[in-house]
Formats: sequence, C-alpha cells, structure tokens
Amino acid sequence: MRPTTAPADNVVNINALLQPRTATEHPSYDIVLKPRGRGRWKWAVRGADGEILMSGSECSRAAARYKAERALFLLLSASASRAASVGGRASDWL
Repeated sequence: MRPTTAPADNVVNINALLQPRTATEHPSYDIVLKPRGRGRWKWAVRGADGEILMSGSECSRAAARYKAERALFLLLSASASRAASVGGRASDWL
C-alpha cells in the first residue's frame, strides 16, 4: 500500500517553524518552584516581564510542578485559541 500525499495547502514549512521569533510574536513563560515551610511548595508561572500570571501552593514538590505545568499548558492553549479566533499566526502553522 502506497502512502498518500497531502495536498499542497496542508504542507508545513518546517524551516519557518525553526526560525527564531521575536518576543512580541511568541511570549515566553517561566515556572518557579520554591519550598515554603515544612512540606509546602509554592509555584508560579511568570511572563517574560516577570509578572506572576498564575500561582498556588501544594504539599509536595511533584504536585507543585504538575500544577505549574498544567497552568502553563492552559495559558499556552488559551493564547493559541485566541490567536486562531482573531486570525493570528497560530492558524498558519496548524
């Protein structure tokens, strides 16, 4: 069985995806984990400018890391869907 080829309009230019973008096109986020007291961990997701976008605390480091990564995923998926709904660049590479 021969593999089918995709139509030309569905082809993704991998070189365009690998080129570095400016900070205004793709915002960057940081995850911060800090021990607070006995058995407590604080987590935060910060923007490129250092502003805390989401934060919380958990009883274990693993749980704090999971919640921070989940919050980061939610931020990224929300920004991607918002860009796609207003006709941004997100729909160009999907």
